[in-house]
Amino acid sequence: MLVYRYNEEKAGNRQHNVRMLAHLVDLGDGAISVNMAKKDLLDDAGGVVSRAQGAWESAGLPDTGTVGVEQLQKARAELAR
Repeated sequence: MLVYRYNEEKAGNRQHNVRMLAHLVDLGDGAISVNMAKKDLLDDAGGVVSRAQGAWESAGLPDTGTVGVEQLQKARAELAR
């Protein structure tokens, strides 16, 4: 499950009037969003973007949607090479 939240000002008194809006996305069993997977892989690559991108591409992962845990592990294995 992926949860997005943000605060939005209400009309009227803007001093302390905010509300939290949330959006939930069910990614299914064992799947995470591509954005979260890319962030995790970048962390695993020590913040080196070119290493993370290379591992992502070598593993053949998609640019959008979701990836399975096994797919992400494949990209992590590419980092170890």
